[in-house]
Amino acid sequence: MGRYRAPHWRRGPGYPDRPLDTNVEFYTALALEAVGLPRELFTLAFAMGRVLGWTAHIFEQEQSGRLIRPASRYTGPLPDGRMATAIAG
Repeated sequence: MGRYRAPHWRRGPGYPDRPLDTNVEFYTALALEAVGLPRELFTLAFAMGRVLGWTAHIFEQEQSGRLIRPASRYTGPLPDGRMATAIAG
């Protein structure tokens, strides 16, 4: 299978000089088009995938009894002016 490079689209007037990189929805749309799903249902298909993912996170949180936290830490300024790295545990 050949290597395919996704196109870069231009943003609207608010960001005229920055390209809009494609994301997973671009390739999902190609697959949905290939299987014959009407374009009017694309937004619904994308939303259903997100809702299923959020629901899986809820079930995961209920099983462990704690919130899932990202591995990264915020290192910027806090509202009171302190740096987040000073209080990070």
